[in-house]
Amino acid sequence: MDKAAKSPSSRTVTVLPYQTNWPATFATEQTALLSALGEIALSVQHIGSTAVVGLAAKPIIDMLMIVTDLAELDARTLKMVELGYVAKGENGIIGRRYFQKGGQMRTHHLHAFVQGAPQIAAHLRFRDNLRSNPQLVAAYSALKLGLAKQFNNDTVRYQAGKDTFVRQVLAQTAELPDRANGYHEHAAEFVFWRERSTIGLTTVLLWAQGLPRGCELLDLGCGSGLPLGKALSDRGFLLFGIDSSPTLLQAYQQRIPNATLALTTVAEADFFQRQFAGVLSIGLLFLLPEAEQVLLFQKVAAALIPGGQWLFSAPEQACRWTDALTGRESRSLGATRYLQLMAEVGLALHESYQDEGGNYYFAAIRN
Repeated sequence: MDKAAKSPSSRTVTVLPYQTNWPATFATEQTALLSALGEIALSVQHIGSTAVVGLAAKPIIDMLMIVTDLAELDARTLKMVELGYVAKGENGIIGRRYFQKGGQMRTHHLHAFVQGAPQIAAHLRFRDNLRSNPQLVAAYSALKLGLAKQFNNDTVRYQAGKDTFVRQVLAQTAELPDRANGYHEHAAEFVFWRERSTIGLTTVLLWAQGLPRGCELLDLGCGSGLPLGKALSDRGFLLFGIDSSPTLLQAYQQRIPNATLALTTVAEADFFQRQFAGVLSIGLLFLLPEAEQVLLFQKVAAALIPGGQWLFSAPEQACRWTDALTGRESRSLGATRYLQLMAEVGLALHESYQDEGGNYYFAAIRN
């Protein structure tokens, strides 16, 4: 997606089938960058073709880094050099800092923008639309393989041949709604803050002690997998995750490779057409409209085996508030209503918890 003007190049254009090691290669570099740059690096995300499962790509890891201040990043150029990067400045795009790694062979590209820069949304929108559309992945792979064959020694014409496709995808997706209740649009911020907090982890693990060892768990609104999903997976549970944010779901898959995942809303999901010993929905229920909350009770009850348990979080009192991250309304129906809904679908309150952050949890069990 880098459309900066470039001089002709004789570098060979190599496009490979999707390589399963690309996510791990990114994760290693992400860790190194965040460690080296400290608090100015809010997040580092995997973008470009190597970030899309099944997509043919040049073996170059493209990354998007969101920073607090470009001047602060400039002041840390030496740290970037120590990691093997060459600083290229804006390199034709105002408001960007661009870095390359790997010399002539090019192993990594890093695009850095300050938080809120408009270019961030375009990079993520293009990636996420590909992640959720297998037909686009197939079409883009075929296009790139053909261009690589036609312009094997001309990176400029190879890039130009992709530009129309990129513009068309961005135009088609410019007005798509955020089906993740605002959490897809703010995925980078959510991941940054959630993965640095262990609030609720002790509560979830305490609840999980009452489940059969190694059982299958359904994780609704599973997010990026940290800290809850990874901790449960490490304890031998088999995870099935559902989330409507492509960005968060991709992160979950990278952290928990053996998880079975579905990119959809909980209202539309078929819950993998199976039943589970445990269902988990933390930080989800109160994001849904009331009608969808009622529907979720019905669907979860049907997805639990007899004696199966559902842990969900919501304020004990009926209330409404504005989500601090997304600016959207959240709504708890309150304990009285939730207990009524349990009774209507064959569930009963098994236990309740309150974590160290003051968050309230209901543990329901199927009769």
